[in-house]
Amino acid sequence: MNSPYGNTTIGIKNYLKTLITKTVSFKNSTYVDSIGEVDTTGPIAVITLESDAFKAEGPHTTLHTLEFNIEIGSLAEFSENTLDTLLGYVGEIVDGIEADRGHSSVEIENIEVGTIDYTWEQDEYLVMRKALIPVTVIAYRNS
Repeated sequence: MNSPYGNTTIGIKNYLKTLITKTVSFKNSTYVDSIGEVDTTGPIAVITLESDAFKAEGPHTTLHTLEFNIEIGSLAEFSENTLDTLLGYVGEIVDGIEADRGHSSVEIENIEVGTIDYTWEQDEYLVMRKALIPVTVIAYRNS
């Protein structure tokens, strides 16, 4: 499987994963479409590709608008400080994306973070704090 479409899309996915693994908190806990061995003492990030819309921009160029979700999860105790910790984790990822715009090896025109959703789940002993970070990537592909 060596196609311009596949190479472009895989390159963008790998670019996002690299940006996240460069952070202090997610160096060893970033996954794409799966979750491996989870270290319950730290946060995890899971990247999923949600959609890819194309538009022809000439005879040999296609504009892609790829929508990704980055889900952050962190086990926590019952305290307000755990929200602050989650906000710090989200900040690492958002700051990394914003600082690296346009520096990838693939033809990324723009990368934007959308509205972030925060949730939590609770059982008898723990709280799972979560954040869903939507990321839109606009990229060109030449065929």
